Amino acid sequence: MERQDLLIEILSRLSVKDLCKFKCVSKEWYNLISDPIFRSTHHERAKRDPLMLFHRNYRRQRDYRKIPSLRLTTLDEKRRTIQNYFTTIIKDVKKMHCSAVVQAVTKVYPSGFDLVSVVNGTDDICICNPSTREFKKILPAFKPSSHPFKAFAFGYLPSSNEYKMVHFFFP
Repeated sequence: MERQDLLIEILSRLSVKDLCKFKCVSKEWYNLISDPIFRSTHHERAKRDPLMLFHRNYRRQRDYRKIPSLRLTTLDEKRRTIQNYFTTIIKDVKKMHCSAVVQAVTKVYPSGFDLVSVVNGTDDICICNPSTREFKKILPAFKPSSHPFKAFAFGYLPSSNEYKMVHFFFP
């Protein structure tokens, strides 16, 4: 086994949090960890130890000053909790210039693709990858006044390695 293959084998077993830290070890490690093929390998391994996402939303008026949080929990093969990851995703969204989204967070939608969308009452949308803590604000949604009911759907195109989000409106 070559040195590079051994490094991939070892690093692909680590958590995303550790991988993010190890990106600064060297340019070689940064390039390896950032490589789409490595990410795919790591993702396949991570499927064996899935993360469950829990959202806590404060409903009482006095609790609105608190920051909503997302909790990631690793489960073993028998679905027992083995490790908890607490992260204030909403704080990170604010840092990534998605503050308009989190001023009135009302919904968190899981996607089934390791992505989560955070949507506020005015339909501003921010997509979040909780494991890598990467965020992207989506362009303002089309807001037809005559269509009060809406839904979101995610999709993945393996041929282009792209995620797609569709915003549906219902009369």
